[in-house]
Amino acid sequence: MDARALRLVLPPRVRPAERGHRRWRAVRLGWVAVGLCLAGCGGWVGHGRLYRARPAKGKAPREATYRVGLPGDGWRPLADRDLQVAWVQPETGAAIRVFSECSGHGDPRLDQALDHLRIGWTNWQVIDTRRTRLVGREALVARVEADLDGVRFRHEFWIVKKNGCLFDLSYSAPPAAFEGHVADFRRVVEGFSFPVDGAA
Repeated sequence: MDARALRLVLPPRVRPAERGHRRWRAVRLGWVAVGLCLAGCGGWVGHGRLYRARPAKGKAPREATYRVGLPGDGWRPLADRDLQVAWVQPETGAAIRVFSECSGHGDPRLDQALDHLRIGWTNWQVIDTRRTRLVGREALVARVEADLDGVRFRHEFWIVKKNGCLFDLSYSAPPAAFEGHVADFRRVVEGFSFPVDGAA
């Protein structure tokens, strides 16, 4: 994910309290964007489980159609043209994001894809990594701590490749709030499926 997209997911919820008014204005604007997108474009269908790949004009598809699990109560969907599936937890500053890329990614190894996710972050520190299976393929799971504009975050990334597409599922939260939402993120991961039967 590029730094601009990442900043669209997180910053309004990680700024100091004195910027709270701007945070809620950004949330309201996000809801307006959600409504406009649902009225006239493809993408995240009704902010439910299905993400439908947006058509690419005369080119190979740049993203995939996939399903995700839902994180549960307290999470708010966030829509932007640079995002696919993203939720924020306004009270704790946590974020969950799912992203696919099916062309232009250069077919990196899973560890190289993880390294690419550090763009926009500083003081990046990998805590641990492990290999597991997701959608029938090997997946890399990594816990990382890093700073965004001087604010520390803990992350869990799930990275997998299948059928020419690269997926990263991520969860980010301030360290003190991280464990409180891990189960929510795991519901998103457990409900992840690709390819999706009957969804072009």
